[in-house]
Amino acid sequence: MNSQELPRYKCHKEVQALKISAIEIREDGSAVISPAEPQYAPFTTRPDWAKTWHGSEEDKGYYVVYKDGYTSWSPTAAFEEGYTPANQKHNGYDYMAPADAPVFKGLEHIEIVFAKDQPQYNPLRCLRGRGRFVPVLSRWSFTPEQRSAIADGGDVILELSTFGQPLSPIRMAVTHGEIDPDWVRVSLLDMPAMKPEAKQEVPANSQK
Repeated sequence: MNSQELPRYKCHKEVQALKISAIEIREDGSAVISPAEPQYAPFTTRPDWAKTWHGSEEDKGYYVVYKDGYTSWSPTAAFEEGYTPANQKHNGYDYMAPADAPVFKGLEHIEIVFAKDQPQYNPLRCLRGRGRFVPVLSRWSFTPEQRSAIADGGDVILELSTFGQPLSPIRMAVTHGEIDPDWVRVSLLDMPAMKPEAKQEVPANSQK
């Protein structure tokens, strides 16, 4: 090849990625990755993923998920030079994030976590109820900028992926979290109280 400079291209892709804090390679070629971001739990990659990893103790790099679901690895410098955080924000449309806190204090022992081992998604702590409606409760938090926007008259938009199925009944609520756990169990989750004296109080506009 001659010394003529090759054509230049600019990357326009958006990917999902986690910076790697620790990595353990397994015999089947998979890897157990501990993300640097503390809100993400360690997870196991697909078998043979480790073939894509060429990092070191000094540079463990990034675990990368492309739009088609393909997963790969990128060195830190190359990744950070080519990508900047999207922050899920565009023209004033700013996505909220699940709270890294109990849905309701005192009920942590019955929580479940959706997407715990799916690094392309945010783990979602939930309380799943019983009865006819099988309600699922989760807690979401606001950034200071989002709180300011709401205080200035902004609204919250609810976006649901239905996958072509009928829309399920939904409700939204605001709480400081200091609520009797038995009230949550009886009134929201259709579960028996931990204390026999707890009474059921059905909220206004209840579906029950």
